[in-house]
Amino acid sequence: MKSIYKYIDKLNYNLGLSIFKNSNWASLNLYRYFYKKKICNPDYLKIDYINSFYKNGYTKLGRVEVSYIKELKDLLNIQNPTNNKDYLFHYKITPDIYKVLKKIIQKELSEKIKILEKYYNQKIVLTFLTISRNYPSQKKEESYSNFFHTDGYAYNMFKIFVNLHDVNEENGPLTLVKKKYAKEFLKKFDYKSRESYTKPSNNEGKIFYKNTGKMGDVFLCNTTEVIHRAGDPDTGQYRDMIFLNFVAYPTTKKNISLLEYEDELYDDKLIKRLSKIKGLKNLISFYKKNLKEKLV
Repeated sequence: MKSIYKYIDKLNYNLGLSIFKNSNWASLNLYRYFYKKKICNPDYLKIDYINSFYKNGYTKLGRVEVSYIKELKDLLNIQNPTNNKDYLFHYKITPDIYKVLKKIIQKELSEKIKILEKYYNQKIVLTFLTISRNYPSQKKEESYSNFFHTDGYAYNMFKIFVNLHDVNEENGPLTLVKKKYAKEFLKKFDYKSRESYTKPSNNEGKIFYKNTGKMGDVFLCNTTEVIHRAGDPDTGQYRDMIFLNFVAYPTTKKNISLLEYEDELYDDKLIKRLSKIKGLKNLISFYKKNLKEKLV
């Protein structure tokens, strides 16, 4: 019986690659297709950043007030970030740091998130937050999601990234495969999985989009539909970033707040509970729930 399930899972994955040109399962790609067609509110596609997000899977969302970033950096520097065997430093989210993050979310991002709620046609909740520093990886195996992959969640999940300093090529920016070149990427680099492909050089310009930008720049991405990876900083460089994961969640509780689950934001249990839908039967039920609980 286990071998049958393994075969079905492998088929599901391979169909995702061959038909939808990403490494999410075909069932979750089909879910995304029908969600966009039947649940998303097309009225909001007239807004440039929503239209770009809809078509490309990512878009810039402007810039956070620099004074908030500077206040946050002063608090982060107290922790004396250092390299370790994982080439990744996770900052501790102290109460003071959370206060600044809360101001950024409520004062700088909330209006755009309200529009995203109307586009997704569901209430949106924050499900995970972290701040981390990537260092140059010296390992051949994956260090910090720096191999190309697609996140195995339902389309309801999306991420917002905020630069804590100017991010240039040498800082190892988040790198995405543009949808229109996804087929070329899969073929050119013989992509089979995040563990099996030929590593691209840094000059494959037309295929990739790199999230470079200024301190405070805000980037929106649906990592469930776009092949992507964390970039590797050059020697002597690093990248500091705020990571915010959100879920457009179908619920009968229409007064649910963006920070409804603020006591559960520091590990991935909540996001898995709300958006990691396993099994075709559960995925169909989740889709029906989204249809039923549409805002309009």
